[in-house]
Amino acid sequence: MFGLARTDGATASLLLNLEAVFTAVIAWVAFRENVDRRVFAGMVAIVAGGVVLSFESMPTSEVLSGQSL
Repeated sequence: MFGLARTDGATASLLLNLEAVFTAVIAWVAFRENVDRRVFAGMVAIVAGGVVLSFESMPTSEVLSGQSL
């Protein structure tokens, strides 16, 4: 929470969107959850949206770790 509180809103929003994808991947790999085509397509859409939104200015490691503010 310390790093998230120090990041800007756009980066925090993108990271929170990717959290759902990472959680689904962990459930798929570790707990053998069923992933059908719709769920996989939704995860791909979330990642693609994050890439499109962050394409103009790629976040640096300082921004992601909260050290830029």
